[in-house]
Amino acid sequence: ARTEVAVMLHALAHTLATVEVTGKAPPRARGASTVLGSVVDSAGDPLPGVLLTLVGTGERATTGADGRFLFPELAPGSYLLRARRLGFAPVTVPVQVVKEARQRMAVRMSALGALLDTVHVRAASGFGKNASAWRDFDARLRFQRASHRSTTLSSKDLRALGKTALDAAIRYSPAAVRLGVVPGLPGAPSNIATQFKSGGTGPSIAITAPGSSCILVNGSQPMYEPLDAFHADELQAVEIYAPASDLIPGHPESDLTGTIASRMSVIPACGHLGNHPPYFVVWLKGAK
Repeated sequence: ARTEVAVMLHALAHTLATVEVTGKAPPRARGASTVLGSVVDSAGDPLPGVLLTLVGTGERATTGADGRFLFPELAPGSYLLRARRLGFAPVTVPVQVVKEARQRMAVRMSALGALLDTVHVRAASGFGKNASAWRDFDARLRFQRASHRSTTLSSKDLRALGKTALDAAIRYSPAAVRLGVVPGLPGAPSNIATQFKSGGTGPSIAITAPGSSCILVNGSQPMYEPLDAFHADELQAVEIYAPASDLIPGHPESDLTGTIASRMSVIPACGHLGNHPPYFVVWLKGAK
């Protein structure tokens, strides 16, 4: 027998329930200053489609067909401007914003070798694995104002110190002196003696490390070396984070993002989330 069956399907409404996602982030301080400029290649031709980031503010801009960009409503202070585009080496330049001023600048980018394959071009353009270190840096700067136990020395703070070793540069930097809670500041941060617990309820173990500090180079490379291995004129920024909360009762964790301890965990004396010695994140000039 031949049987015919009719099946009726009812269309569903092409709408979805509203989903709200709420996140907390510290508000960016705004002002009446403006930074505008252009990005060009090595021949001086404008570069469209360049992604520009003001590190630590959450502000981004993309150059138009004429290579121009604009950052309005900026508060005065020191910033790092990072420019990236596939096929070009990333560029990071310091920007000193003056109160209620209109500042113009030009950024020049160099093309990467055309013989590199796509994966290498992407990584060398600043969109590869090193991008996570810059994202963490941006997050730490944005939350830094919520903690009084961390600070970042900008290129402005370091410029006047020339070839001074980093331990002495930190000791005499007004921004670091204002921090006031890192052991050895403004004393001798290159000879840090600190204590941390071996376990949640275990006894405290004294760790004395003359001449060595917990350092994160370019936000990704952990090392346990003297601070005087670096000099002020080699750096574009230095982050300083005080010891964690249970070393000084009543104080919050200095790195609210927890991104430093996770990278420093390969060094036994440094990687203790919530219970760590002072951290120093150094950003070399030319860091990609």
